[in-house]
Amino acid sequence: MPLTFTHQDHGAFNCVVCHHNYTEPKLASWPFQHCIECHKKTPELALIIERQFHQQCEGCHLKLKREKRASGPVRACHVCHAEERPPRF
Repeated sequence: MPLTFTHQDHGAFNCVVCHHNYTEPKLASWPFQHCIECHKKTPELALIIERQFHQQCEGCHLKLKREKRASGPVRACHVCHAEERPPRF
């Protein structure tokens, strides 16, 4: 699931909105693991991963749009979902 995400565009939001593992000691780990790793490896999360991410990301964008505030894309899938490319060597 290659995604295009820029932290700069989301700087107004508290990091723990998305990175909940920093507030839950049982999930905190070092070295840092990307969220997708934990969600893919946990069976009950893996089954609902697409819905979870859409609720988190698209849900926030829709909320901002309803509030007449600047928001990210909500319908243009290609804006967030990058084309998968083979690794460059």
